[in-house]
Amino acid sequence: MRYLKYVILLLTLYFTWKTATIFALAVGLFFTVIVASKITGISKFLPEKITAESKINIDDIKGYMTIKEVSIGTKIELNELYKELDIPNSVPEDTKLKDVKNFVDGFEVEIAKEKLK
Repeated sequence: MRYLKYVILLLTLYFTWKTATIFALAVGLFFTVIVASKITGISKFLPEKITAESKINIDDIKGYMTIKEVSIGTKIELNELYKELDIPNSVPEDTKLKDVKNFVDGFEVEIAKEKLK
């Protein structure tokens, strides 16, 4: 009976060690896939920065884009964009479209996209 305690303890340690090893391998594999996809360019975690060379379609406008980024990407002058979307000039140009509703009642990104079409 006395040895049974030691056998149970050894078996518990063995299976705990085995479980921990499998878990560590799984986590390692998970992060290896993420790093490999990032290095090879297969997966992109952040959207590409909108520059003067960028050209975005009206349908590709997203709520995380700022007013200035929409202006640059669509090639619409900033003042003209403010007028077309009925946004007051007091709203900063670095405001994300999804946050314009905090300044303009009833503003929605989908409605803004329809106005620009």
